[in-house]
Amino acid sequence: MNKNKKLIIIITIVILTIVSLITVFKKDTTSIVEKNKVNKIERKEFSILKEQTYNGKDWELSNDTAFPTSGYLLNMTESKCYGYNDEPITPIPVKQELTKGSIDGRVTIESSNTIYCVLYFDLDNKAPEVNTFSITGKTSSGDTLNNGYTYGLDVTYKGNWLDEDVVQYCISSNNITCDNWTEISNNEVTVTSPSLTSGDGEKTMYIYLKDKANNVSVTSTTSTAKIIVDQTKPVVNTFNLTGAADEGQQLSSSTDYTHKVGITYNATITESNIAEYCVYEDSCSYQPTTSTTLNTSYTLKDTEGSHSVKIRVKDKAGNESEINTTSTKSITLDKTNPTATIKSNSQDTSSITVTVGYSGTDSIIARQCKLNSESTWTDAKEDGSCTISNLSDGTPYTIEGRVRDASGRYSQAPFPSVSVTTDYAYRCDVGTLVEDPSKGWICTTNGKTLINTYWTCSAEPTQKYSSESQAKGGCESSVSGECSYVKRDVECVGGELIDGGNYCKTGGPGTCTFAKMQTGYKMYRCSVRPGSLLGGREGYCEEVCFVGYDTTKWLYTCEFDGNEYDEKSSCDKLCVKTSTLGTVQSVKDVSYYCEAGWNELSHSGTSELVCYKDASRG
Repeated sequence: MNKNKKLIIIITIVILTIVSLITVFKKDTTSIVEKNKVNKIERKEFSILKEQTYNGKDWELSNDTAFPTSGYLLNMTESKCYGYNDEPITPIPVKQELTKGSIDGRVTIESSNTIYCVLYFDLDNKAPEVNTFSITGKTSSGDTLNNGYTYGLDVTYKGNWLDEDVVQYCISSNNITCDNWTEISNNEVTVTSPSLTSGDGEKTMYIYLKDKANNVSVTSTTSTAKIIVDQTKPVVNTFNLTGAADEGQQLSSSTDYTHKVGITYNATITESNIAEYCVYEDSCSYQPTTSTTLNTSYTLKDTEGSHSVKIRVKDKAGNESEINTTSTKSITLDKTNPTATIKSNSQDTSSITVTVGYSGTDSIIARQCKLNSESTWTDAKEDGSCTISNLSDGTPYTIEGRVRDASGRYSQAPFPSVSVTTDYAYRCDVGTLVEDPSKGWICTTNGKTLINTYWTCSAEPTQKYSSESQAKGGCESSVSGECSYVKRDVECVGGELIDGGNYCKTGGPGTCTFAKMQTGYKMYRCSVRPGSLLGGREGYCEEVCFVGYDTTKWLYTCEFDGNEYDEKSSCDKLCVKTSTLGTVQSVKDVSYYCEAGWNELSHSGTSELVCYKDASRG
């Protein structure tokens, strides 16, 4: 066969191929159900089929590659693809895939040998249904919370659904959009993720599902879950301890002693979702509670001395309160009885006065006395003196004393006692009763003190001043200096002196004028420098044309310091020399005296005066 014949055959084959392809493309818009051929462009995305009428057979190719609205699922059993010579291709090289994060998809023919395909789509427009969706939080220790609280953002999402063809899920913080789609292969998903929005408070999350036909679930009560984020520690606002004293007397909360091992406490907490609390000394053992006000008792360790008691609360999210000065209190356990003492003070015909004291270091808050034959105790005064009245004259009595410490403990029997007989006695309405060797029974008291304060100057010590400022004036001498009249040259500030110091070359606000002379020259004159004619020197005229210069100035100067003053009155006022003649000191004259009716008893040197008068009898 010659070359021309071969060329003709090749051209003929090409033409027939082109005609065949044109014929195929012309059939692209016919019904797929009628199995007309649809061309496949090699290794490119296949056009998407759209159903024009619901449940009908009117199918056609779309003009774009956007997947139609949800409900169209490729039927892999009915669809067929063919290659050259109409040979079927198995398995069918067609793939329908979802686009992650959206509801569109793509249909792709994955074989370069495909000439045409007959594709069938099943209608599935039912949205998937969420069966259950829940959120579980954790405490700070990692324990799972099922009561809707979470300590931090460590949460677990759990959901399942009824549809079997769900292929993607998405969890969102709003009910409008969801773009975080994740592939799944079963009917349940459990996700542990800190994906909640930041900050404390109630959080609402939504789960969405997408099936193989791109149907997306809608928001419902079963697809919504809530959880409360709580990262705030509860705060103990107040915590007070109260000890229990003997005889049922309640000690104030400010007293840190308790006689018994049992104490009472009360506390308030600022947060409302309290779950547990504990009051302890060494280790905390939580007890359940929902109250923000706690009032109950606690048993101290049975050891004498100081005890540190702490309170701690935990909320429903597992947050624990801090241990600080507010939540920690000290209380002292006192198991030792105090020791009392008693001594006789005075007596008369119907009363006896004793002094009740104590020994040791206990904090004593009460002292009492009583006749040993009686059961009623009498409270002593603050100084411990205790008087029992309505007694018989000349009768001996035994008086007992006892004390009570801050823990409520009393000194125990046998009580200390003193025996005293009532009798006429000397007494003092004012002062202290004293038996003087030479004057007998007298009443003594301290004399009154009179203090007189004045000031002196060492230069004139005999002069007394009533105030410190007067004394300073007496210790100073002032001399006025002479102010002289001087002439000072004025400096040129911001420029330089010219013309023998008569002018300051700085330029200024004056004006330069000129007049044409008969000779034809320009003569310049400066408006602030009379008599100056500068032939042809306009620039120099401008340089010296200024205001505000002077060549002399008259001033006043002080002979003491050389300072200069614009006015003589200012110079005279400040030209004064002051000298100190001596030192100022404060002097106190102290004198003592006895009030009317009292006599001087003793007075030695500068010590206080003791005054006396005769004591009364009866």
